[in-house]
Amino acid sequence: MPACLLLGIFSNSLSALADLPSTQQPQSSANAEASSSDSTSTHPSAATLKKWRADMARVPLPSKGCFRSSHPSTRWERVSCTTAPLHPYRPSHGNGPKPVGNTIDFSGQVSAGTSISAVAGTFDMVEGVTSETDTVTGNTNTYSLQLNTQNGLSTATCKGGSVVCSGEQQFIYSNTGSAFIQYWLERFLLGAPKKCPDGWQVDFPHCFRNSTNAVSVPVQPITNLAELGLMGKIDKSGTDTVIFSAGTRMYSATGDNSLGLGTGWTMAEFNILGDLNSSQAAFNSGTTFVVRTQIDNGTTNAPACLPTGFTLETNNLTLASPCCPYGGASPAIVFTQTNISGASPSCINGTSQQALTNVGSNSAMTSWIQLADEPHVVYVSTSQHLPQVWYLLKYGTWSAQDLTTLVPSELARSSGPLTSWVQSDGPHIAYADPSGNIYQLWYLTKYGTWSTQTLMSVPNAAPVGSESPMTSWVQSDGPHIAYADPNGNVYQLWYTEKSGNWAAQTLMNVPGAATVGAGSPMTSWVQSDGPHIAYADPTGNVYQLWYTEKTGNWAAQTLMNVPNAAPVGGRSPMTSWVQPDGPHIAYADPSGNVFQLWHTEKSGNWAAQTLMTVPGAATVGAGSPMTSWVQSDGPHIAYADPSGNVFQLWYTVKSGNWAAQSLMNVPGAARVGTGSPMTSWVQSDGPHVAYADPSGNLNQLWYLSKYGKWFAQSLSGIPCASCR
Repeated sequence: MPACLLLGIFSNSLSALADLPSTQQPQSSANAEASSSDSTSTHPSAATLKKWRADMARVPLPSKGCFRSSHPSTRWERVSCTTAPLHPYRPSHGNGPKPVGNTIDFSGQVSAGTSISAVAGTFDMVEGVTSETDTVTGNTNTYSLQLNTQNGLSTATCKGGSVVCSGEQQFIYSNTGSAFIQYWLERFLLGAPKKCPDGWQVDFPHCFRNSTNAVSVPVQPITNLAELGLMGKIDKSGTDTVIFSAGTRMYSATGDNSLGLGTGWTMAEFNILGDLNSSQAAFNSGTTFVVRTQIDNGTTNAPACLPTGFTLETNNLTLASPCCPYGGASPAIVFTQTNISGASPSCINGTSQQALTNVGSNSAMTSWIQLADEPHVVYVSTSQHLPQVWYLLKYGTWSAQDLTTLVPSELARSSGPLTSWVQSDGPHIAYADPSGNIYQLWYLTKYGTWSTQTLMSVPNAAPVGSESPMTSWVQSDGPHIAYADPNGNVYQLWYTEKSGNWAAQTLMNVPGAATVGAGSPMTSWVQSDGPHIAYADPTGNVYQLWYTEKTGNWAAQTLMNVPNAAPVGGRSPMTSWVQPDGPHIAYADPSGNVFQLWHTEKSGNWAAQTLMTVPGAATVGAGSPMTSWVQSDGPHIAYADPSGNVFQLWYTVKSGNWAAQSLMNVPGAARVGTGSPMTSWVQSDGPHVAYADPSGNLNQLWYLSKYGKWFAQSLSGIPCASCR
């Protein structure tokens, strides 16, 4: 095999997932070897592992036997061999059922006149996997990785068997703890022969045997799947080898060349399947894999994708067409398999990728920071699903998933509004379904799972009105949600952590409270005295509702008697923030002019001003979004003008001055779509703004404080296997 192609198989295939993070992080294990990650405090970077695997690909095995290597060594260390499990992984027959396996699979076929010398199987992406059960034994975490030649191979070992005898070879990792090779003489016993050749086992009408050498491998939790890889080699002299990769370790064993296959190998199948004759690996719902079968035949030609497979074992997933053939330095086929309905991946970016769904028009978007500085964005898609996009600091990449496909789909659909908060147990999202019923989605960090529930069973809860707003905050007693019902009445839903119960009440019995206008905005904040809600009534007048924790009473007032205050425009945005001097509210009047209302706690007075006198400020477009955040220098407001151009207004506390600028001169910046949402957050590197462009593509603008510059990027290319 040419060294460059062998190098390519290991560096590109077995390390592919070092460059592509999965949503399931490797789980810890009591057995240090059972985990694919070393138990040391530092894990090699993706680039380091990639180079190490490439180096190992050039190191020949010292002799026949079993070997292993651990990063950063570049030597194969001899280890004692073990005995492979003596059960058959039978060849496929007939037409299998819908799940993958038993002829239902994608296999790669090389061009005519060439043969395969090596194949490496890996997973470009593993999403949603939390458990796996073998359907025959009922045992969990029981599966095999199989890399199979085609059946029907001509072999001299068939001598003495039936005239229809042919060969097949399987490179196998069994999660009972070994990697080995299994050889088959298919249909050897049809007709005259009475027994299999010496050393072969009967599995009528076939004969099979395992390689003499099997290398012992620690059992791998199914949640480590993204870091596993399997390679099979047959050189022209007939020397065959199986190599298994698990994170920072590699394991190898030489075979017996029982079929003498120096040439003739032209098709290859790789997948994760059941672990014994005809068994099925059953994965939890919401599972998606992107499988890569990288093939070396000494050319750069793309293998052909064939809809066939060669083993009887199966899994409970379904193939999602198309299968993607790729040529070049590392020829491969790549395909998606999933148990989520409606998958429609595309052959892009060198892999099989389900596109991130677009943001819906006149929908909603929310964001929060989780863990150590990791931002999450959830929005309502064009299909009324709730995709989540988040940034993984460890890998420096974005990831995505469709939350609607992870829970009962009839519950997790929304047409807006949307709000979020973070509690001690994890993030929570409140939303309204298309009928206005309020639901909660939340992620339990301890268990790593999403759940959903309706809040309409809470006594006194009312549905959300069409085009009505929603906001949330967290007090000392727990989270609170405020919203408007179909008649514009303001309601509150809240959860008391001490009692573990939700409650609801209308706030319309508060003296001075007004109804919310259709399409009018709402915002909230928490001060030292308690929570405050600001909103606009049907004529655009700004009102405030607030709760004084000390007295336990709600109060209401109009803010239109504040000098210079202007009404809110129809379908105009509103945002709020709290500075050391008190709370501030920004909004647009009916002409799109930006106004600010603020309360100075020291004086106890409200004040108002227009921000249109700030040089460079632009008006807000009808139906355009607005968001705000506070940095070390002061508050910042981002919004879209009538043409969708993004503008920023900010106040520098030190100088006491407002300033404005267009962000459309940032390379790669996109305009905001009409009726599109916008959200913002602050990370350690600076502020970030997410929004949708006119085509519904998700975009990000962010400011790197270190460099004093804004940057922009489209997030629409993030793979999202579960997005529908």
